[in-house]
Amino acid sequence: MKRVFPLQKVLEHRNRVYEIKLQELERLRGELQNLESEKKLLTAEYDRLNKEIMSLDSKMILMKPIYDKYKDKVEKAIENVKKRIDKKKIEIEKKKKEVVEALNDKKIMEKLKEKHIIDYRNFLKKEELKLIDELVITRYNR
Repeated sequence: MKRVFPLQKVLEHRNRVYEIKLQELERLRGELQNLESEKKLLTAEYDRLNKEIMSLDSKMILMKPIYDKYKDKVEKAIENVKKRIDKKKIEIEKKKKEVVEALNDKKIMEKLKEKHIIDYRNFLKKEELKLIDELVITRYNR
């Protein structure tokens, strides 16, 4: 029986895969956070525009169509960001499943390694007992 775990390279590979998937998940969460802050800024701009439109006096009433067009653009931008947020959330859920799967694969290999270590220790104990028996027999025969 070999002392070295025969599947060590596989374990290292699965560790790397797990780390990569985890980093990708963190990157996606960062992107989601950026989208959320973008949505917050656009919503604040939309609210500001509504207040400004409500406070237009009779002299500035000719500017209302321009304000309305800009308000529509901001509204469309908010909807676009909401759609991107929904897509990003779905992407994050998929990545979470991949991370869990990679973690399970990694744990399987770690358990196999632990079992190999236990088996190797048992093998060494048996070999040690054999050597002790041989020593006892050779001493007895002298």
